[in-house]
Amino acid sequence: MGVAKARNRVDGKRSVLALAIIFGVFAGFDWKRMPVLGRCSLAVAATFLVAAVTHPGVGIGEMLQDPDGIGYLVAVARALGAATVVCSIAVAARDYTATD
Repeated sequence: MGVAKARNRVDGKRSVLALAIIFGVFAGFDWKRMPVLGRCSLAVAATFLVAAVTHPGVGIGEMLQDPDGIGYLVAVARALGAATVVCSIAVAARDYTATD
């Protein structure tokens, strides 16, 4: 039972790091095309990276169950990240259809 719990904690850490990498890629993709969205994605990536470093092995769900200061930042970054991704995809789709 203890091994399964430890395995879940490692997977939670990887998911926070994976989100930091994903939003870092979004920041690079949007940096010149839409500077505001690029900077928002960079802020989200930095927040997830700080969360992964300060709370190693803890997933986002565990972090938000009993939040501390970083937990509150992660909650805000998660909402900002979702809005950034939706806006980025919508603008990319608009640009793609406008060129045809």
